Amino acid sequence: MDNDIDWVLSSPSLINVPNSYIPFHDLISADQSKSVVVNRSRFIARNLGGYYENIVNHILNNDTHIYDIKRNIGIFDNKVTLGELDFIGGSSTGDFHLECAIKYYLRIGSGTKLEDFIGPGKRDRLDLKYERMVEHQLKVSKTPQGILACKSEGLSPAIFVMLVQGYLFHPFAEFGSEIELHPTINPSHLQGWWLRLNEINQIKGLDFYSIMQKPYWLIADQSNLLDYEELKVELLKADRPILVARFDKTGKEIDRGFVVPNDW
Repeated sequence: MDNDIDWVLSSPSLINVPNSYIPFHDLISADQSKSVVVNRSRFIARNLGGYYENIVNHILNNDTHIYDIKRNIGIFDNKVTLGELDFIGGSSTGDFHLECAIKYYLRIGSGTKLEDFIGPGKRDRLDLKYERMVEHQLKVSKTPQGILACKSEGLSPAIFVMLVQGYLFHPFAEFGSEIELHPTINPSHLQGWWLRLNEINQIKGLDFYSIMQKPYWLIADQSNLLDYEELKVELLKADRPILVARFDKTGKEIDRGFVVPNDW
């Protein structure tokens, strides 16, 4: 994969999109199979979510079947904020409302419940994000205030698009094993592993490692590869979960995962 745009275009959804919504890849043109290389600095944002949203914005604006795109439309009831629409716009099949998210969750239970998946900072859970997107974010444009706000932009969304991408990280000992997961989770989701700092000897053995820095969590940077001993030095300095990509001697990424503090 050449760049972060291609990653968004080709990576699977984390979840199975409910029937009342459509997947992002059903909205965009099939001819967006390969993107023009764009420097990452064009998408820079304060956080990973903003960076990801900027890439989605680029894809929408470069689609010949999509037009009149508006983003981050606030919906208010008097002075009370009801929500914010990530994107609304027109397309060859009708006006749409799109909500998108990039998420990285670590599995701490069996995986049969969505609440078994939590963010590395422990402030986010898959069940909470899924419920909020399905039951609130994608419904705000259908409220009287949302309909009025969309009409003021010249749009009347009738197509509701859900895009959730990212990785689910499974305990290292179970990484790659076939396990039963909650039916909402896409079986083809991107996977990684996680382990605690005192278990890092388990990832020793491959040729190179890269410590991934936000917001560049989509594709691992190969410009500053470390050997295992160099990686260990850096991990011992950390007091937070660190995302690590592992490479073979040809520079191909083999897998990636989080190394978390022992008391995580």
